[in-house]
Amino acid sequence: MLVPARQRGERFRHDGVIAPGDMLTMGGLQWQALAAPGHDMEALVFHCPSERILISGDALWQDGFGIVFGEILGEEDALQATRETLEMIARLQVEVVIPGHGAPFSDVEAALQRAFSRLAAFEQDPARMARNAIKACFVFNLLDLGGLPRAGLAAYIDSVPLFRDVGTRLLGKDTEALAAWLLDELLRAGAVRLEGGEIVPTMAA
Repeated sequence: MLVPARQRGERFRHDGVIAPGDMLTMGGLQWQALAAPGHDMEALVFHCPSERILISGDALWQDGFGIVFGEILGEEDALQATRETLEMIARLQVEVVIPGHGAPFSDVEAALQRAFSRLAAFEQDPARMARNAIKACFVFNLLDLGGLPRAGLAAYIDSVPLFRDVGTRLLGKDTEALAAWLLDELLRAGAVRLEGGEIVPTMAA
């Protein structure tokens, strides 16, 4: 996913792998690894039954879940997998969720309701999911870049396969139209601001 989104990550080495169903000890507690496809089709969550804690990663946030990349990249069943993961989480005994983004939270039922509502909206309107993904990924990239010349926005979008391809295939916009829409959306949301001719991220991003 790093290459299509033109993102970067430092290489790392692993000493082993964890598979669904594995049991492991973390922080003196016993956790079970559970398959949680959706945001990433190989993702895992970790459940501690004795303390009713779930480390949910990007499968469940307080206000949704991570971008379902498989769906916007044309893979089949990624949204259905997301639904099945949420249904699996709903069956667990959980009182505290530690998400991949944001603070831990305890109102699990409300979070699941918001996640199911968001998922239903994406199922009914794939373009909405594509718009969300492009905005989120662009802001992430901008935080890494620190800023981008406004005059170079369309060229930058054209250089990022995820933005260019999803914009054309799911939103029906060429790079110039996508650039204009994206900047307007992010300015209105307060996620970016203009400093002279530079687009820079805000604290809201």
